Amino acid sequence: MEKYFRSINGLKLAVCEQGTGFPVLWMHGLMMDMKADQAIGLAGFDGRYDRYRVIRCDAPGHGCSEGTLSAADYQWSVLPRILTALADDRGVKAFVSSGFSMGSAAAIETAVQFPDRVKAVVLCMPPVIWEDRPAQCMAYSKMVQMAARGNLLRFLPRLLRSTPTPVGFVEKGQPGTTDQVVREMCSIQPEYYAPILEGATRSDYPSRETLARVNIPVLIIGWENDPTHPVKSCYELVKVLPNAELHIASNYEEFLLLKQQVEDFLIRVVPD
Repeated sequence: MEKYFRSINGLKLAVCEQGTGFPVLWMHGLMMDMKADQAIGLAGFDGRYDRYRVIRCDAPGHGCSEGTLSAADYQWSVLPRILTALADDRGVKAFVSSGFSMGSAAAIETAVQFPDRVKAVVLCMPPVIWEDRPAQCMAYSKMVQMAARGNLLRFLPRLLRSTPTPVGFVEKGQPGTTDQVVREMCSIQPEYYAPILEGATRSDYPSRETLARVNIPVLIIGWENDPTHPVKSCYELVKVLPNAELHIASNYEEFLLLKQQVEDFLIRVVPD
């Protein structure tokens, strides 16, 4: 995967672009990066770069991108400014907004904040949201404290391996995926961990009332047996979003089918 660097909103961000078709912007998950996405395999769009122009970046402070020390810059509601500025930089007006976990929050936030630019949304593995969010934020707060004391990287690999990162059946079907994801999540510059995690504690999906007004096509995909990306979030979202469809994978074969379901969705919603 070839990447280059662009100045986006004053930060030097790592960017990857493939294809010549309709633009699809994709963002990775919290503490992840483009390499972690590639390891899991949901961001490849099966190589259909004749139809889609897939534009990705390492979010600020993640992967090879420059960050800041301000937690406010990492709140998920701020990420649409990054995505739309990236689109502007690449000469893109309208696009499909998509992403994994934190990236899915960025994708739906972009549709809310910039409805004239987003034609459809793909939400992959939505994180813990709404009423269940405070408990997840408490876990992040403990990690912030560890980062502030300089201890996080001593314990982070064990913390990550104690949860399905990625979920077990993906690791079984793609041995080594977990090692790659953990390696990427542990490669952030140490000074960025605390503000990134603090930003996550201040973040959530838009409210039910707000999402009920998002009347564009939305694809929601999830997987079972992952407490940080629970299927409950998927079911709550499909109830609220007026034009959404949902697919859940419970084994590796169904996980592989998710790629086709993304492909089928994009064929229906992307202009020829």
